[in-house]
Formats: sequence, C-alpha cells, structure tokens
Amino acid sequence: MAIAWPVVLSALSQTLLVNLDFMMVGWLSTDALAGVGQAGTFMTMLLMLCASLSFGLSTAIAQRLGARDTQAAGRIAVHGVLFGLLLGLGLTALAWALLDFTLAMMGMHSPVEAMALEYGRVFVLCLALMGPAAMANAVFSGFAWTRPVLIASVILMGVNAVGDWLLIFGNLGFPRMGVAGAAWASVIANAASLAYQVGALLWRRRDLQLSLPRSPRRFAATVGEVLRLGITTTVEWSMWFVGIFMLTVWLGPFGSVHLAVWHVQMKVQTFLMLGIRGLNTANNAMIGRAHGGAQPRRIGLWHGHNLRLGWLSLIPGALLLLVFPQAVFAVFNLSPQELASVAAPRLLGGLMLLMLCVRLVNIITGSSLRSVGVVRFFFYLAPTALVLVLVAGAVLIRGLQWGALGAMVAMSIDETWRTGLLTRRFLRLRNDALAASRARAA
Repeated sequence: MAIAWPVVLSALSQTLLVNLDFMMVGWLSTDALAGVGQAGTFMTMLLMLCASLSFGLSTAIAQRLGARDTQAAGRIAVHGVLFGLLLGLGLTALAWALLDFTLAMMGMHSPVEAMALEYGRVFVLCLALMGPAAMANAVFSGFAWTRPVLIASVILMGVNAVGDWLLIFGNLGFPRMGVAGAAWASVIANAASLAYQVGALLWRRRDLQLSLPRSPRRFAATVGEVLRLGITTTVEWSMWFVGIFMLTVWLGPFGSVHLAVWHVQMKVQTFLMLGIRGLNTANNAMIGRAHGGAQPRRIGLWHGHNLRLGWLSLIPGALLLLVFPQAVFAVFNLSPQELASVAAPRLLGGLMLLMLCVRLVNIITGSSLRSVGVVRFFFYLAPTALVLVLVAGAVLIRGLQWGALGAMVAMSIDETWRTGLLTRRFLRLRNDALAASRARAA
C-alpha cells in the first residue's frame, strides 16, 4: 500500500481529468460527446504504445534493484526517458498522417465527424509529451518512488480543469473554442506536468544515480531491453485496442447516442479501476524484485495479496453500478430516454461490473507474468482474444443489431476468455517455481 497509494491518487487525478473533459464536452451536445469519444479512441491506441513500453522500463529497473545494481538502474532510467522522447515524436508524426483517414473510416454522421476532427487535430500534439512522461512515470515506479507520479497528476488535473473552463466555454474573456478548447487545455496541462517530472528527476539525480548515455551502443542496448520486456504488453494491449477500435467503427452508423453510451461506460470503468492501477504498480515493483533476487515464494505471495486488495476496491463500484446505473450516465448529460433506447440501465450496469471483475484478474495476473519474463504466452493470448472479440462483435453488432449493448457483451466475452488463460498460466508458473525451489532446498 505504501507503493500503491500515490499511484491510486494519481490515477484518480488523471481519471477525473479525462472525465471532466468528457462531462464538459457533453454539455455542448451529444454530437460533441460522441465526436470527442471517437477521436479519443484513435489517440488512445497510440498512447497505449507509450504506456505498454514503459512497463518494460519499470521492470528492467526493478530487476536491477533486486540484483542490487543501482548504477545500472540509474543508467537505464535516463536512457528510457530519452527513448520516450523519440517515441513520442514518432507517434505524433504517425497520428497526424493517419488522423483524417482513420476518422473517415469510422462511418460517423457528418456533425460527429466534424467534432472528432476538430478535437483530434489539436490533441495530436499531446503524443509528443506523453512519450517521455510515460517513461518518467515508469522510472518513479521502478524505484518505488511514486509520490512524484501523484504530484504530476495533480498538476495535470488542475491545469487542464482550469483550461477546460476557460477555453471550451470562453469564460473570463477567453475565446469560446468548444471541443478544440478541450484539446488545447490537455496540451498545456501535459506540458506543465512533464516539466515537473523532469525537474523531479534532476533533483534526485544523485540519489538515483542517473547518468546520461555514454555511447550509442549502451543506449541501443537499453532500448532493446525495454522493447524486449515491454513487447508482450504492447502486443497484448495493441490487439486489445484493435478490438475496441473495430467495435467503435461498427457502432458509427448507430448514431451519437449509442456512441456516447459506449464511450461513457469505458470512462466509468476506467474511473472505477483506480485502485487496480496502484496495485498493479506495486505488483510490478515487488514481483520484479522478488524475481531479480531469486525468491519464487514471494512471487505467489505478492500476487495473492494484490488480487485480494483488488476485489475489496471494487465493492463501492459494484454498489454504484447495480443500484444507481442511471445516475452514473446522467453525470455525462445522457437522459433516461437516451439510455433506455440502448438497453435497460441495470443490464448495462451489470455488464460493466462483469468486465471490471474479470479485468482486475487480467491486469494483476498479466503484470505478474511479465515481471518474471514470460513472453511467448502473450503472443498466443492476444491473437486468440482478438479473433474472439471480432467474431462476437460482428455477430452481435452487425448481425443482431444490438448496438452499444452488443459491443459491451462482446468485450465481456473477450475479458472472460483472457481470465481463464492467464490464471491457468500463472498457476503453472507458480507450481514449477515452487517445485524447483524445494528441489534446491533438498
């Protein structure tokens, strides 16, 4: 909990930031809500690359610390942040080149597509900032120094909230920019947050033994290790988001209400997974150290503790989704009539709760497996899950015309499939590690 709580509060800040954007845009119109959600889906596909590869950096640092090689950990940390800068610039160029084409293929109605383009053409600048920011957060997490993550997120939330209020609605004499104002507020907030992260690293550079690359070969070796450790997360998350993207594309012809319900339920789930994000960071740091220190018994111990804490953290969300589902959607200015045109509110809340429960297992178990170097398994898991969600989505959305309800059912099937495979693989890994440990002791 000492490692996790700043990350939980950081996740709360980031999630409130995203939801505040979404809520404010929702008060403009349902078309604006749907358009920002569609553009955000495309951007998130690219942002996931930064987040997933940063997992490789935090794992590399944790393993060096477990082996008591702090000098190597500090060197890898700086190399990783520089790699994040290059990654962010590359993703910005890629997003700018693909934005118009990608949004056009989503099949949105003209007002929704215009809103999505207006938002996306500005928000694309955030990618250049989020690459190094994600790697800096990985450095903080790898060293189990998570308070800067919280402070950076508070800065991000505060600057963005003020910027939204000023630029979306044109308060205090600022121009009324609508959805473009929300995007500009995000760019300014991310720049302020990154500036703090860089300052925090410079302030602790001696304690963490941070050092600049001494040769291109060492830098390339660090990038190679980060890619090797993070590639499984990247492949899994990328394929998972390809499934999300295709479901979103198929929902385009159903109109702004179905798109708004789909994007709102994703935002609400993200908010209710706050505790899991913190526990995932702690899980990665502690299991990485246990693996680096050759302590197989501690791997299963930390994994079990984090799963149990995760279940406890979902209790408030379960009550909210099952008892007050209409109130959840009303926060985003969706009326009961609009919600009822998609499905019964309690049915939508129950599906969201199901996805939360199985995703909890997937996040913690996947983190445990990656932290001990399991790689090949994810190249089997990700494609099979993608095929499953695409088949289910095609049948439920395009075949049965269930709209947003069909997309949620398809995602529930996908998450449940992942849970079964991940749990079976971890149990086998734990049993093999314990058997080897008993043999050495004997």
